[in-house]
Amino acid sequence: MKRLAGLASCTHILAAWYKDNKMTPREFFPYMPDEVFEMWLAPFIQQIGWSFTKITDDLSGTRWNTLLRDIPLDVWNQLIWSRIDVEFTKIEFAVFNKLAIEDIIGHCVHGRSTATANLPNTKERFRACAEFIRVHKTIPKPIAVMSRGKKIEVIDGNHRIAALLHVGLPKGYRLPIWMAHPKISLT
Repeated sequence: MKRLAGLASCTHILAAWYKDNKMTPREFFPYMPDEVFEMWLAPFIQQIGWSFTKITDDLSGTRWNTLLRDIPLDVWNQLIWSRIDVEFTKIEFAVFNKLAIEDIIGHCVHGRSTATANLPNTKERFRACAEFIRVHKTIPKPIAVMSRGKKIEVIDGNHRIAALLHVGLPKGYRLPIWMAHPKISLT
């Protein structure tokens, strides 16, 4: 019985240490809206796991380095987010996003073998977005982006944009966006 009490005490101490020293994945992104975290990061966390314990951990050599755009965790930890609507025709997307969007359309509409053919459920995601857009005249949920100079880098939403372009833009369409940007210090 003493041994069980000691084990319970040890478990309690370990749980307290874990709480104090290891951040949950959600804690790494304190300013990220829940909607963005759930649509973008949560599926990848379920699929490939999350082994990081503090914001100073190095992403090099991990799949997360690519997913998080070679941006260190401590930078992501400080990004703030704004929900905006921007006229679609005024947006200048990053070149690799344009290529990804073209590849998605090429694969899903024209049956071409493209880099997106290897992404899970590409055709299903594209078709579901296209059907939603036909019915509602908007994308199912905002895309997530960050500004890189004068260009917008899509971090989540290439399938939605591809479906929107394929279905056709309503005149004057304003794209719903979650925009990540650095926290501005007033001091």
